[in-house]
Amino acid sequence: MSSCSLNEVNENEKIKLVSNLFDKYFTLLNLNGCYDSNNFTESVIELNVEIRNKSIEEINKSFNNRLLKDISSKKAKTIDTPFVWVYFQEAGYTTLQKRFLRYLFARIEHFIAKECNMPCESYNNLVLNTGPKNGYHIEHNLAHNQENLELFDEDEELFEKERNKLGGLVLLKGKDNLSSGSERYVNKLKTYAGTNIWNQTLLEEFYHKKKDFEEFNNKFNLNFKPIPNLRKDMIEERSNTIFNLVKILWS
Repeated sequence: MSSCSLNEVNENEKIKLVSNLFDKYFTLLNLNGCYDSNNFTESVIELNVEIRNKSIEEINKSFNNRLLKDISSKKAKTIDTPFVWVYFQEAGYTTLQKRFLRYLFARIEHFIAKECNMPCESYNNLVLNTGPKNGYHIEHNLAHNQENLELFDEDEELFEKERNKLGGLVLLKGKDNLSSGSERYVNKLKTYAGTNIWNQTLLEEFYHKKKDFEEFNNKFNLNFKPIPNLRKDMIEERSNTIFNLVKILWS
């Protein structure tokens, strides 16, 4: 509300803008590995002062400058964009809070569903609900088993690092998650059928006669394609697709 003057004519627009910019600021700090609760609080206090009674253009500029400043400070390197692949590709299960991960995948899910005229679970179930019936949990595409470990020449450290990245994760309902935990990849694909859109994009049959999704994939120049057989490079490919979706959602 600090951005609004007395009798502000753009009150609704400013409130929506600041909410979206706050979300962008928080999200991109996390995905760049730069979120720190103390620094974040200090920056928000300073932003509150900076945007007081300012125009929409000035508010945008303040948030974007603060985001770049905070990432640059954390990385000890001046950057001119918050979308840096070398930082983003390390994000995943071990670097991000679980609720944030669920929020990220929920945003992606809702975006695809809206663009492709497909049904989608509620944000409440995808992000907040942890119950056994409708709650969702983070699932690894690569279960910890010997077959998958051999893909990484039995390098345990590398295997754990790669399987925890964003491209190797999906959201599954509680019971599906429990049943899929240690399965081989080919069996996991059977579990993913009929679940969230992001999960189903791994399946060959998902792409049959889905004109809306094909147009969506082409429209945004994304690299969605089925991955019927487990490959060592699949996680990087999927992470890069998420990176491109993040740029669309939070630019």
